[in-house]
Amino acid sequence: MRSPEAYARLQSLYRPVLTSEEIASSWGTSSSATNHLLRGLEADGLVRRLRRGVWGVPREWGAPIDPLDALLVLTRPYPSYGSLWTALATHGVIEQVPRLFYAVSLERAHRITTSIGEFQISAIHPDLFGGMTGASGSRAGMATPEKALFDTVYVYTVHQLTHISLPEVTLTEDFDAQIVWGWVSRIASARLRTIVTGRLKQILASAQLWDGS
Repeated sequence: MRSPEAYARLQSLYRPVLTSEEIASSWGTSSSATNHLLRGLEADGLVRRLRRGVWGVPREWGAPIDPLDALLVLTRPYPSYGSLWTALATHGVIEQVPRLFYAVSLERAHRITTSIGEFQISAIHPDLFGGMTGASGSRAGMATPEKALFDTVYVYTVHQLTHISLPEVTLTEDFDAQIVWGWVSRIASARLRTIVTGRLKQILASAQLWDGS
């Protein structure tokens, strides 16, 4: 198979991130032939190796790969979504843009290094998984502002049991604290629920309201 045909087949899949196995299946090629073709496409700037066995296929030459497009492939077979500091910054709740891409998953906590940056994956209980928007079959969702705040406090409480120090928190007028308390009510452990409640109350009490400017 020639490179133009191989690239056309990749584009026809409408998937921005694929595994080597998925690409080989689409092309009907062996592992060695697939890797050879991918290296050629990479040299032409048409695909990008994210990590071993995972490739980005931008819709346009030179376009960046969105971390949310890569996330589901990186944590497969476990579901995941963007949250914690990344979601808080995305929604303008905090000003600082984190160096890592933070996500939660039903997978164990670990860090994944890729050519588009590092992903910090935090584990969360299945009962507390959810509260995101924008998810699709090939793209991970991003936690809402309320769920991102809950996730941040919950994850740090579970895994560190130390005081969490967030930078200045800014909330929009439509921020719904009742959504936060709804997630808190799902925490099975009474002790953990009490700790998370106390820390969230402190954060919400000191939060600034966005003035629209």
